[in-house]
Amino acid sequence: MLYYYFILSLLSITFLLYLIYSLSYRFINNRKNGKLTKYQTYKSRSIVLVSISIIAINCNHTYLL
Repeated sequence: MLYYYFILSLLSITFLLYLIYSLSYRFINNRKNGKLTKYQTYKSRSIVLVSISIIAINCNHTYLL
């Protein structure tokens, strides 16, 4: 059980770092080019949703432990 929790926390930390990186990259690109492509917006939305869901699962498991 603890091993499973460790993997979940590692995943959530990884997704948070990737989220921060992608958002900063997005804002830098936004300043240069002006507009985002549809693919970039969908990608950033999916990253946000996946990271929020993993963090929610992780919080749920900390309460269970």
